[in-house]
Amino acid sequence: VQSSEVKLQALRKALSQMQALKSRLDTQADSGLVLWGAFMVALTAAQLGGFSYCTYYVYSWDIMEPISFLLGTVNAACAWSFFALAGREFSGDGFWQAVKESRRRKQYTRNGMVSEVLDELQRRVDSLVAEREPVGQEDETEGDGG
Repeated sequence: VQSSEVKLQALRKALSQMQALKSRLDTQADSGLVLWGAFMVALTAAQLGGFSYCTYYVYSWDIMEPISFLLGTVNAACAWSFFALAGREFSGDGFWQAVKESRRRKQYTRNGMVSEVLDELQRRVDSLVAEREPVGQEDETEGDGG
């Protein structure tokens, strides 16, 4: 009994360390998303500003219309390619989820974090806790019948 208690304590300690590492890595991965989003908004604003400037000051609409159509089509093709390759729905949430997962995977790889190991530790702790509970004990809400 004591050996299983010692084993359980060691597994719980390892599990808490892994969970702390996972939490820290998830926070680091999510921290740059606001900057990433601001960059994307700035890029869109620069593109629209460039179109406006070229349309009204440098060239005419006759020249800029096919250029803006072409660049709009390229933007749509790039977005479609991203969502097709990422396997996500074509929405803002799908995009941000794909970016978050990618950043988390990179953080896990850099720091040697393997989520399967964390899951296995959790299963082992759960099984040891289940072994410690008496076999015939039922939940108080079960068996009442009414």
